[in-house]
Amino acid sequence: MQTPMPDSPIISKLLSQGKIWTADKTHDAMPEKVVPSGYPVLDAELPGGGWPIGAVTEILYPQVSMGELRMVLPALKQIAQQDQRWQLWLNPPGQPYGPGLNSWGVSLRQTLVCDNLSPKEFSWVIDQSVQHSGCSVILAWATRIEPAQLRRLQLASERRDIIIFLFRPINQANPLSYSRLKLSIKAGSQPLFIQVDILKRRPGWPVSGLEFPIPLYGSEWR
Repeated sequence: MQTPMPDSPIISKLLSQGKIWTADKTHDAMPEKVVPSGYPVLDAELPGGGWPIGAVTEILYPQVSMGELRMVLPALKQIAQQDQRWQLWLNPPGQPYGPGLNSWGVSLRQTLVCDNLSPKEFSWVIDQSVQHSGCSVILAWATRIEPAQLRRLQLASERRDIIIFLFRPINQANPLSYSRLKLSIKAGSQPLFIQVDILKRRPGWPVSGLEFPIPLYGSEWR
């Protein structure tokens, strides 16, 4: 069977349907449902201009409290204003600080926290939460997650319009990843600055060295 050439009708049809894309068309290849991150430097490089809805986004960090949570807090505020479903936190590394979340406009009434879950309990809770569509967002901290489960979560989140932020230590990252978006973070060149490398984005090539400030409290944001 002859392999279709790039200018073939088959390729053109798949491109027009958004089922394949060329890596130089980061923002034009297919429409994305997104919520802006609230950080213009980051949004400029995210396909569609924000965090993808109906997708798994992996955020890798060298140690906790590098700014990984504050990266997503502006989006949680926006989502809560449009979607009344739960925002589920699974195995956060510390007790969420209510006044701090309030300063970012996070809806505490919609925030549900499940902590101290065993690996088996974690897998069951996250699978059930996605399948039953009771959440708009899931924030999950996991040291290990199997590629097969990550693929299931990606497919299920697409069907349910759920955003999954999966926070993982960078030394536990699996190069085989079915997530839509994959980032790594580290401390920036100035206090309260963060440096972000986009390791995987669909569509688009990876990009490195994005740097921007992330304040400690939402009252200092912008």
